[in-house]
Amino acid sequence: MQIRRWFTAAAGLILAPVLCATPVTHPSESETPRTGLLAFRQALLDAATDTRVLIVATHPDDPYRGLALVLRRRYGMRVRVLVATRGEGGQNAVGSELGAELREIRTAETERAARILDVELQFLDLPDFGYCRTAAEALDRWRQQMPLTRLRQVLDDYRPDLVLTPHRPGEPHGQKRAVFHLLETAIGLTSPRPRFFRGVAKGEKGSLSLDLEALIRDLGKTYREVAFEALQQHVTQAPPSSLEEGIDPQIQLRQEGKTNSLYEGLPSMWSWETDISAWLEALGVEVDDQQVDSAWLRRNLSKLPETYKMPEGSHRCLELLTVLRGLRARASAAGDTDLADRLQQREDALGRAVLAGIGIHLRFEEAETEWIEGQPAPVQTLLVSNSGSWPVAIAVDRLAAESSQRFQQIGMSGTNGDPHVVRLRPGDKGQLAIQVDRRPGIRPRATETLVMVCSIEVRGEKIGFAVRRRFKDMKTLEIEASPGRFLADVNGKEQRFSLRFRKPRGVAISGLLAMSGPLGCRLMPESDLDKAPIRVDLPAESTDRQVSVRVSLPRDWRRPDQNAPRSVFLTFKLEPLQRGGTVPRAHCIVQIDPVRIQVPHGVRIGLLKGPDETVQRTLESLGLQVGLLDEDTVARESLDNYDTILVDSRALRRREDLRSQVGRLLAYVRRGGHLVVLYHKDNEFNVDAVGDRLAPYPLTLGTERITREDAPVRVLLPKHRLMTTPNVIVPADWDSWVQERCLYLPAVYSDKYEEILSMREVSMRESPGIAAPKRVLEFAPQRGALLYATYEKGSYVYCALVLHRQLHNYHHGAARLLVNLITPPRWKGGR
Repeated sequence: MQIRRWFTAAAGLILAPVLCATPVTHPSESETPRTGLLAFRQALLDAATDTRVLIVATHPDDPYRGLALVLRRRYGMRVRVLVATRGEGGQNAVGSELGAELREIRTAETERAARILDVELQFLDLPDFGYCRTAAEALDRWRQQMPLTRLRQVLDDYRPDLVLTPHRPGEPHGQKRAVFHLLETAIGLTSPRPRFFRGVAKGEKGSLSLDLEALIRDLGKTYREVAFEALQQHVTQAPPSSLEEGIDPQIQLRQEGKTNSLYEGLPSMWSWETDISAWLEALGVEVDDQQVDSAWLRRNLSKLPETYKMPEGSHRCLELLTVLRGLRARASAAGDTDLADRLQQREDALGRAVLAGIGIHLRFEEAETEWIEGQPAPVQTLLVSNSGSWPVAIAVDRLAAESSQRFQQIGMSGTNGDPHVVRLRPGDKGQLAIQVDRRPGIRPRATETLVMVCSIEVRGEKIGFAVRRRFKDMKTLEIEASPGRFLADVNGKEQRFSLRFRKPRGVAISGLLAMSGPLGCRLMPESDLDKAPIRVDLPAESTDRQVSVRVSLPRDWRRPDQNAPRSVFLTFKLEPLQRGGTVPRAHCIVQIDPVRIQVPHGVRIGLLKGPDETVQRTLESLGLQVGLLDEDTVARESLDNYDTILVDSRALRRREDLRSQVGRLLAYVRRGGHLVVLYHKDNEFNVDAVGDRLAPYPLTLGTERITREDAPVRVLLPKHRLMTTPNVIVPADWDSWVQERCLYLPAVYSDKYEEILSMREVSMRESPGIAAPKRVLEFAPQRGALLYATYEKGSYVYCALVLHRQLHNYHHGAARLLVNLITPPRWKGGR
């Protein structure tokens, strides 16, 4: 390769974007640079275009995956997925985490899916408050976050050529409809306007169709199969279990009044071809004794996807890289920011192609590092090998983004006598050892990520890349309680929970467990065979230990000078075995919320558990006996051993064993049992889905819901036992609910059910503009949220109220209502 070195400053680094105005996750930042044939081919495809795409969705599990994958893998476009919320307002199909905890989990799920799709990910960080009926209601709740301003900022910063969304006018979900209106408005205020495609309604004809059944040759899978793999990462949102149910074979989109072309006519670097030709002529670039002009550059860039051989293709990528760097410098000097960005995008792709194709392999010595307090700063060893045919030099240049604020580099050593660079000839292996420490005054986190900006010099050119290194922050000792907070009867009751002790391997710790709390509380071992005080021994070879404890609470344990119960806190820590001894400082706090509640002590509850544990934990913390009914118990043992059987929310969703035992549950009711069923989706409960009816009389669920947590509640039967026994439900018990009242209300049911409650949905009318005045929209009252029926000798309750979300928020009224639901009608205490 002969190429005239005509621009000195062009030898600077090419870096995938690390610092952004708003948080963006780039797939390349999640690992060391990708190498090999697949990465090489994708980088060549990327270098052949400079189109920027923005895909806008409302929730993490919205159907954008197939669209993002086709644009990324088939066309090589730069794709950024902008998700308006983080999905914290939805249900959790696999655990009890809700709200802020669920937000963190769904963020991680979405990041994993983005890595599979190989796209950038950005969040608009609007709060997800669950389902709502109108866009006006969503916009009203979001107004403090200024969503239109945020969205316009993203468009101005990213300057996409294409904007696409799976949403459409008339979306049934108010949040999705609001995001669509916001996007339309923001695009109308953007100059130049990007080409805009939207989803189509059922029966509406699309103007653009993308086939997902086509094969991704390099992967040996179809676009549909890879999109389904990404969808499966959203485990908390109960992704479909089959490809046919989860991903449509075709994507239909519509563009109103435009070209209806996805690709043709979009701006690109060739929109500045006159300038590019003049700059190339002035620079006098030659490659292989041939003058480089715009025709040569266009031809070589366009045929890159056909250049599949390594490392020969890397030679041409280096030539093009040098040319584009010179052009970018000229564009920046001329103030053509858009052209400079497009050239940078292609440069980044060419740099990735060179890295993937020249035979350089990088990996860290270990997958994860423990950062233990009181120990020296860890040394990170980056192992590198050169299996290619060119000599290279690799260096760590600096810490980037958040890392530069949290970490400081305190030492580095390389090979070949150079402390800062590792130089490798073909066939050589080497390493870079980088020692970093936290900056003074920076508070440690549970997990931290170090981003190192590196560069590789090959044949006179420097190519930049970023590698990420995740640390696990390990304290010498950590104590965690489970549960860490719960409701308890104010009249005093013994509480049971567990304490988990964690420490690094190689450190031995022994101590006595101590507790501080209200006067009269006593700490005891779970087993009567163990002795108090509780001794905790953590040998050097172990990393954790779990200890079960009991705490006896005094009767009426509120403070004497207060009329109302108030949360109290128990603090647990380790004390030395001997006076003058030492143990690492660590403690945990358990919060107990006292609730005035009458509990039918002695009632035996059989629980058919769903994905959430909140109901179970609440009942246990109130001192009730809860036995979990597994497949064998339901099928073989006598259900008459239980006074009440409780089918938790969505328990029928994944448990096929329960569907086959519906007849046994109804026979249990006929014999005098009390069966309580908490809310399910229609496709989990109805006869056509389950094959049997988990109700004594006809009962079919629909999709109606009461989405407002403050929707008016009217008690139709105020003297009914569900409203009075053992706790009198008062109007204040319906205050301070969160997110919604009830879900999937019964649509059709027999008149043999007693209707206990009436609720009226209140929303906001749709208005022409996003800033239009509010108008109240009221719906017909719903009377099926709580149903009760007698069935021969027994009784049956169906409850569509979203109790688990209220109990997760430690709502006293919801706890009292739950206790009423599980109390059998004839219960008088004892048997």
